[in-house]
Amino acid sequence: MGNAITPDSRALWLMLARNGNWWTVKTLVHHWRPTFTAVELDDLLRPLVGHGYVMVRDKSAAEPTYAVTSDCFALPGYERVGMHWREAA
Repeated sequence: MGNAITPDSRALWLMLARNGNWWTVKTLVHHWRPTFTAVELDDLLRPLVGHGYVMVRDKSAAEPTYAVTSDCFALPGYERVGMHWREAA
């Protein structure tokens, strides 16, 4: 997949940004079933984390967790307003 931000990775980012919680790949698989497998979610998360759109906590743990936090960048076309993310005006 490379470093591309795709419509699928955008959908994942929006879900994480709107939810506000920390998620493991296992819980993401359960949430997105049958849309994405664990391998597909890893592929979607890699560029999001690499570009600073998603934070990873406990990266070396058996099950790292992922979230969109106030330290993250907004995807193009989105902005943070307070503690919430919205489409840019």
